[in-house]
Amino acid sequence: LIYEQENEGFTYAYWSPSDCDTGENCRDLAVLITRPNEAFKVELIRDSIDSPSTRTAGTGAPFYISWSPDGAKMVWQRDSRTITLYDVASNSELQTLGMVTGTMQAPVWSPVDERFLFTINDGPNGSNIVVSDGETDTTLDEGVFGLIGLSWSPDGRYIAYSSLLQNGESVLAVLDAANGTVVNVLRTTFLISYFWSPDSSKIAYISPTFADTQGASVNLVQQNTPPRLTWSVLDVANGTSQRYASWLPSNEMLYLMTYFDQFAQSHRLWSPDSRYLVYGVTGDGGTEQVIILDTSATDTLTYTLAEGRIGIWSYE
Repeated sequence: LIYEQENEGFTYAYWSPSDCDTGENCRDLAVLITRPNEAFKVELIRDSIDSPSTRTAGTGAPFYISWSPDGAKMVWQRDSRTITLYDVASNSELQTLGMVTGTMQAPVWSPVDERFLFTINDGPNGSNIVVSDGETDTTLDEGVFGLIGLSWSPDGRYIAYSSLLQNGESVLAVLDAANGTVVNVLRTTFLISYFWSPDSSKIAYISPTFADTQGASVNLVQQNTPPRLTWSVLDVANGTSQRYASWLPSNEMLYLMTYFDQFAQSHRLWSPDSRYLVYGVTGDGGTEQVIILDTSATDTLTYTLAEGRIGIWSYE
C-alpha cells in the first residue's frame, strides 16, 4: 500500500511514459483525485522497489495534465485559465505561461521532443492553436471556435485538433508538426472524439449515426438518452474516410469520449498493429459488452470479447 486517504475519490490515472530519474524499476503515476468541496488534486505516486512514495503535485478545477516523453516534466491546464510547467525532480512549478487558455481541455506534450500543444483565448476571435517549448510560442491556427480537442500523432510528425460548435458543426484538422502546414481538413457534424492509430497513419473518430441528431449536446455525459454512434476512420495520407455500423455506447465509453483528449494520452483504443479498435457498447436488454472492430475489413466486421463496459489495449 502506497497511498490511502479518507473522503477522496479516484478520478483518473496516467503513467509517466519513462522510468524515474533513479533508473529502472521506478515509475511515476499521476492520479487525479476528487475531494468534497475542494478542487481536484494530482497526487504523484512513485512506484519504486526501494522506496515507494507519494506527494501532492498541485490542485485545480478542472485539472488536465500531459507528461513529457522523458517523464521529467508535465504541462498542466488548470482552472480553465492557466498553462503551467511542472518539474518532477524538484516538485515545483517551473513556469506559468502568461496567457488565458482557450476553449480546450487537455494540453498535449509532443511524444518526441520538448514542445507542447495548447490553446489561448483570443477574445471575440475565438481560440488560437499554439505549440511551445516553454520559451518560444508558435501559433499554428487562429480564430478557432467551439470546444477544441488537441492530439499529437504517436510519431510526433502530425498535430491534430478538432472543434465542436453547439450547433454540431465540426472540424478535424491535421497539421504538419514541424511547420504547421495543413495536411487534411475533415468537416462533419457532431464529431465527438478522435484517436490516432499507433502507426500515425489513421485517425478513428466518433460521431452520431444520424447527422441531423436533434437535441445532441457537446457533453454526452449530461444527456438523458445517448445517441447511437458510428466509428469512422480517416486515412491521413489521402484524406479518405471509411464509415462503420452504428452502436450504443456504455456509460464508461461516454465518459471516455467526453474527456477523450485526456484519455487518448493514457488509454489506447487502437491495437498495437493499428488494425483493431476496442470499445464498450450497450446491447439489447441493456447488456454491456466489449467489442472489437476490424478496421481492415471493407465492411463492418466486429467481434464480441465478453460482457464488460470498456476495453483498453496494451501498448505492445
